[in-house]
Amino acid sequence: GDDAARLQEYAWVCAEDAPRPGERQWPELTVGGRRPNNWGIHDMHGSVWEWCADWWDEDYYSRSPLSDPPGPPTGHFKLLRGGAVKSYGRFARSAFRLFALADNQSMAADYLAGARLVINLP
Repeated sequence: GDDAARLQEYAWVCAEDAPRPGERQWPELTVGGRRPNNWGIHDMHGSVWEWCADWWDEDYYSRSPLSDPPGPPTGHFKLLRGGAVKSYGRFARSAFRLFALADNQSMAADYLAGARLVINLP
């Protein structure tokens, strides 16, 4: 939706006025615990940062195709998108890109990085 004030109804993120990370109490996350988006999909923002296939290149989007850019073919850093329960709502959007070393699993755990799966149920 377009109403940032309602984001916490749809996403597992921190309120903008939340205490510092070390002082926060984390909610128990449940799949589908927030409202679905317009396509009926739950948990597309927040919860965990989503590992993406794209490699990080600071200047790539200034010279890439406007429609469905494939991303750089190689690199040292992978992109994370979508925000996490530890992050503020302003980061819970696919346009916000965070990068992390592709082969550093402890960094993935620190950022709460994971994958988003979608399945059609009858």
